[in-house]
Amino acid sequence: MIQRKLECVEVILLKEPIHQLHARDKEIFVITERQGIKLVNESRVVREIFKGKHAKCIAGAKGKLYIGCTDSSIQEYSATNNRELEIKPPTRSWRKQSKCTHSVVAYRDWLYSASRQVEGTTIKEWKKTGKSKFLILPDKGDNVVAMEAVEDFIYLISSSSENNIQIWLRGVPKYLGRISAGSKITSLLAANDIILCGTETGLVKGWIPL
Repeated sequence: MIQRKLECVEVILLKEPIHQLHARDKEIFVITERQGIKLVNESRVVREIFKGKHAKCIAGAKGKLYIGCTDSSIQEYSATNNRELEIKPPTRSWRKQSKCTHSVVAYRDWLYSASRQVEGTTIKEWKKTGKSKFLILPDKGDNVVAMEAVEDFIYLISSSSENNIQIWLRGVPKYLGRISAGSKITSLLAANDIILCGTETGLVKGWIPL
């Protein structure tokens, strides 16, 4: 935004479809349809990290990145020392559709992962034991396709009801209700305590919990 007008100030050419972006300091992390994550530095030099993984989603917390992959694993990347670490191994399953980690959310010291279910625990505990302390189980055959977290709540979009945002307590996995966006939700964002969504009809809607 320059003088109240939107202007293009830079173009970074990657020559392939871009599925998700994440920015940290002066670096940009790009998930494409190929394996690995493209890291674009301040000088706009592009290199790849996690070359053997097919990334699906990304979140940042306390100087580190957490990447959810299509094999259900979660990877951690430290930009400080360029370290790649697997903190949640892949789930062994013959059902390929149940493996993908659709969303990861880092909130305070906790990390949440959404796929066939929502798992969550402190980042330290996940590295130490690999076991979750928080669990949400959707209806049979359902998938969680998007997720956000704020102080008191976790918001979910399920594959069986993509017009609605489910509301759960963050402290304990208790279902509180849902709000309807009126059409299919294509993106979800939590900003402070406000929950925002974009829909396939081109609308951005927001709610403030009472």
